[in-house]
Amino acid sequence: MVVIQFVVDTDGSIDNAKIVRDIGSGAGEAALEVVDAMNQMSQTDTTVTFYEESYTEEVKVKTTDIKWRPGYQDGKPVKVLYTLPVRYKLQDEENSDKESALQSDAEELNWEIHPPEYRSYQAYKDAVLIPSQVKIAYQVEPIETSKIIGDVIPFGETMHPILRVKAKHNGIDFRAVPGVTVMATAGGQVSLVSLDHEKYGQYIKIKHNDRTESLYAHLSEIKVTEGQLIEAGQEIGAVGMSGTATYPHLHYEVLVERQTVDPQLDRLDRINAIEPMEYPNLQMSKSITPLFVVDGTERDATFSIEQIDPDDIAELYVIKGIKAIEKYGERATDGVVEITTKSHDSESPSAALEIAEPAAFALDQNYPNPVIDQTTITFNLPTAAPASLYFYNQAGEFVYSLNEGFNMGINEINISASELKSNGVIYYFLIQGHMTAAKQMVVAQ
Repeated sequence: MVVIQFVVDTDGSIDNAKIVRDIGSGAGEAALEVVDAMNQMSQTDTTVTFYEESYTEEVKVKTTDIKWRPGYQDGKPVKVLYTLPVRYKLQDEENSDKESALQSDAEELNWEIHPPEYRSYQAYKDAVLIPSQVKIAYQVEPIETSKIIGDVIPFGETMHPILRVKAKHNGIDFRAVPGVTVMATAGGQVSLVSLDHEKYGQYIKIKHNDRTESLYAHLSEIKVTEGQLIEAGQEIGAVGMSGTATYPHLHYEVLVERQTVDPQLDRLDRINAIEPMEYPNLQMSKSITPLFVVDGTERDATFSIEQIDPDDIAELYVIKGIKAIEKYGERATDGVVEITTKSHDSESPSAALEIAEPAAFALDQNYPNPVIDQTTITFNLPTAAPASLYFYNQAGEFVYSLNEGFNMGINEINISASELKSNGVIYYFLIQGHMTAAKQMVVAQ
């Protein structure tokens, strides 16, 4: 049996058809071709009209596209993820009756004809339920795309903005200027408007159906009330940094059956096979790769401790957790192994400089401020990883950016008012990986 998965769009057309189970020999490709051809299916109706006055006939031929019937929620069409099993069987004339019975069972699409892994509720939930519910909840972007600063910070394990350690991230983050409009990602009813000083700040929950909700946090303003009916794309609030936040952004979550799931699950096409260990939300073993520092020099991922003769090691220290990240930055999230060899003079001034602790990721207020002609921005980068400075005006519109010429450690950048090409309040964001810092200046040229 081959299994094809596809989305029935709101107009009845088929999108994103793919093979999720194959048996080889071209069977999967043949089934996929049939499903793809459904978008070109049509029926022809012929009507013949006889006119007695002229004793003539008029023949009209009308071609109508044949579409799937979309799902409906609250009387409105919605996208639906559909899983279609297609059974193949070798021709056997002696067992034609049995073959017909099997074919009839397959046509009914009964759950019981699925292979054992499909009958697992967890497999069904991960492969079918969650992606389909994510599509229902996340139909439009919550912030206008042109006003999103940098990349979206993803769901899963990421750098905690305050503790500077790897932590679970239950949603996705959209960096933007304070006050930028936040929109509902799908239609529904506002189920909660609340304030959480220790985590979300001002936040909203919207219920899309009995299983699925979306959450919008760290808002500076809320523009809806509990119980209010909402349409996709409707303004519900404004970006801020209320609650536990170190820079302005929208924290967005999708909850299916009260459990947070990846809002980008369907968009990143992570469900590529219906095999239990392929599911992104099942626990997977995580390999630990510490950073090795030998005689004050960081080694790349190809380094192995076996490359050093044990008799040549004078000292070996293991640093973990916050201390490792404070010293070596985000690349030390799995810990650091510091090795000093006997041939290295660890007491020399040059060696001390090599292992000096870098300062943390930081962005200082520009000076002078307000900016009349020119200003200086100073910041520290704990690693040599690429970094960017983005400049946006108070309306959240892009003004200027710099992303080259930065070094690990202290950086000083001179910016002229003419480069910013804007007056009034300017927000500038320093981004390195998932680490973000933001300040604002006033341009009064």
